[in-house]
Amino acid sequence: MKSVFLLPPISRVAATRFGALVSTFALILLSGCGGDDSANNLPIAPLPVANRAQQDLQGVASFLERYHPMLADESLRAAFITRSNEVIRGLDGKPDAAEWEVQRAMLQLIAPLNDFHVQVTGPVFQPSSVRSDYFPLAVRAIGGRLFTDGATAAVPHGSEIASINSVTVSSILAALESTVSADSTALSVRQTIADAEFARRYHQNFGFASEYVIGFVSAIPTARVQGVTFANLPQERQTQPRWIRNLTPEARFPQAKTLANGVAYLSLPTFGIADRDAYFVALDAARASAKDPVNALIIDLRGNTGGFRDFAFPILNALTLTPYAQYRGSGVRERQIDSIHANNVKPLLANLPIDAALAGFPSTRSTGGLYWIDGDTLASQMKPSAPHFAGRIIVLTDGLVASAATQMMAALVAVRPDTVIIGEETAGHCARHTGDVPMVYQSTNFAIALAISLARIDLASDSRRCSTTGGFKPDIAVTPTAEAVLANDDLVLKRALTVALAQN
Repeated sequence: MKSVFLLPPISRVAATRFGALVSTFALILLSGCGGDDSANNLPIAPLPVANRAQQDLQGVASFLERYHPMLADESLRAAFITRSNEVIRGLDGKPDAAEWEVQRAMLQLIAPLNDFHVQVTGPVFQPSSVRSDYFPLAVRAIGGRLFTDGATAAVPHGSEIASINSVTVSSILAALESTVSADSTALSVRQTIADAEFARRYHQNFGFASEYVIGFVSAIPTARVQGVTFANLPQERQTQPRWIRNLTPEARFPQAKTLANGVAYLSLPTFGIADRDAYFVALDAARASAKDPVNALIIDLRGNTGGFRDFAFPILNALTLTPYAQYRGSGVRERQIDSIHANNVKPLLANLPIDAALAGFPSTRSTGGLYWIDGDTLASQMKPSAPHFAGRIIVLTDGLVASAATQMMAALVAVRPDTVIIGEETAGHCARHTGDVPMVYQSTNFAIALAISLARIDLASDSRRCSTTGGFKPDIAVTPTAEAVLANDDLVLKRALTVALAQN
């Protein structure tokens, strides 16, 4: 059925208290916030720990046990406490643990939460770092293999690495995957995230070295390379991974083009752009660039780890004839931050005081022991607009799609069940989510920050689109091969175009 792909000009809606909440984090180091004691859910009894690293881990574990919304479930909470004690004990006898070792322990502690939003960072991974021992080559991990993603005189682009400092790539990637936080429990998702975040996660798991000994799969001789400062890390890659941290500032905005007669393509790499006006201007421009008439619309969400959920509303409003919602409801475990943790807590967004946001939830516990709000707080913004696009909708996904991007998918597949999903399972869960009330927990003894959201969200999704491991499952599974990625051959988009043209 032919239709006109014409999004109406974007209306600039004022953000409500629960609107425009960032659900993916640009991790920053913050500290200090006020709070009051609460008599409910006392924190776990502290272990008799002897060193500063263990004290910080104990503080993080106690905070998560008290406030993480999924740990309202007693069985999950008990498992988390057991896991936390194991990780903390892993630093016995290490009073001089390095910062990267503490970060690795925190990653090990949070990974079993299966929460994409719980992330850890420290100053050694910030551009201002003066450390001089980072791994110096641009690399790309693809499906359990590791390749150079830039060329030097001695090492051509696409050379496969077998080992780094005598540790095999398979062992390195397995270690990285074990510390990934994702809503989906699928191994493929953890692998995709570990691949995309290789540069940071390698140092979090294996530390730093003044020299790196690199073994190659091919006949290239073993290379000994010196570590480099953060500022000298290679930034240019020869492949174009669909991951927001590897995109240029311009490429992070929405873009549209016509792929073939009757097929429009809309790229949404991220919803995490701070300049909201600039985002909507770019979305308007993308809409205007599509040539009508359009029979099929391909929406590319690959690499979109989230951001402002209302960035998706103008698109969704043009694709449905009925009002819709992204949330069935949301809730928090506590309505205040207690004094034990208050000095370690700060809102991620300066205009969103944590206690004020928490106090916006009902004063009586209901669903699952949470202070719960039924419905979607932004429902008034989610209603049809004219003209309506009735053509074929195809969504491209991968193991990085999460947060506000999966919230968009939840609404889309509910109101347009004819939507075809092509690619890989998403990192974000298809039915539930931890988001809203974003905050940062700053550890006491180390300059390490933990970013989390304090609210549990149930999505208004179609459970038939859920995988057994939690993410949105593709209707047509397409996994890019290493050879295709290195050649910039987009197998997922090719398959989507074939499907789109077959329906015209």
